[in-house]
Amino acid sequence: MHVPRVDAEGQPTSETPFTDALSCVVACMNERILKSDTDLIGLVLYGTAKAKTPEGIMPFPHTYVMIAPDLPSATEIRELQAVRDERRFDEFGQIDDASSSDFSNVLWLVLLLFSGCAAAKGARKRLFLITNDPKPCGSSEEVRARVLGRCSDLRNGGVELQPFFVSNSPSHTDELRAAVDWHLILQVRPVDADAEDDDLDPAGVSVASCICDSERALFKRMQRTQHRKRSYGSVELSISDSHVLSLKMVTLVKPFVKPSATKLHAATNEPLTRERTVLCKVHGSVLQESDIFKAWEFGGSMVYFEPYELKHLKSDIGEDGLRLLGFKPAERLKPYHNLRA
Repeated sequence: MHVPRVDAEGQPTSETPFTDALSCVVACMNERILKSDTDLIGLVLYGTAKAKTPEGIMPFPHTYVMIAPDLPSATEIRELQAVRDERRFDEFGQIDDASSSDFSNVLWLVLLLFSGCAAAKGARKRLFLITNDPKPCGSSEEVRARVLGRCSDLRNGGVELQPFFVSNSPSHTDELRAAVDWHLILQVRPVDADAEDDDLDPAGVSVASCICDSERALFKRMQRTQHRKRSYGSVELSISDSHVLSLKMVTLVKPFVKPSATKLHAATNEPLTRERTVLCKVHGSVLQESDIFKAWEFGGSMVYFEPYELKHLKSDIGEDGLRLLGFKPAERLKPYHNLRA
């Protein structure tokens, strides 16, 4: 990652894949601050000479947790910018021999970070791997088996693995396209590096599409990957008892919501927590959740529902999804139904 890039004339440049990765991380943290107040971001370096982990997690060799999963802040962004601009890479160091490190350690460390973060439970968890190593497992079959086992643990834990391959030169791009280790990690079949585009295996295109040959390409792909999708639900359409279609619902227009403000304590600058208490208007006593009922006016009188009744409304009404009951006769169609814009 510290090897300089090569320009179109074959000359080395001042930028390296590592500095490009730091620039993309800084840009993504800036974007997350503006667009969301709930997204957590962490940064783990792999292949470092030093090891560092948060308190309570055992350190792994050649892994350095630079930022633990948390809401991005301006202080962390300035720190990353200083590391990139001033080339302060001695803080974590770099190993000369990549074969002395175990790639499965960083995968296991990421799983521990997600498991130890209370705010990440129940949320969508994604691991962005920025690397230029076509052989993360080296030539050891034992390391490869451990890496594949850790990848399976990540998937079982609900963590999505999304790689970003940084290429230094056209020859390096060919090596990444034919990397057997990454095809096994991503559970796709390898393709021939000398094959034409039309002859590529459709499953292997996903590996080739992850390759970025510039900082701009890396940032654009990372921006597309982290963008929230418009899908907000799915429903089944039953045409008959034996024919069911799955439909996905998407939003065509989505408003931009300003993140809610976080109140801080004036003395300690710590976030304030809120507690809500409901009091009875007549007696002034504290009402528990079981004492509160939902009411709806029906037929001139109020109908009260207990909390447990509301939970069973959806399941007791009927099956989920839509069912086609039939078609109207052709004579019921209006003239404008047969017109197209």
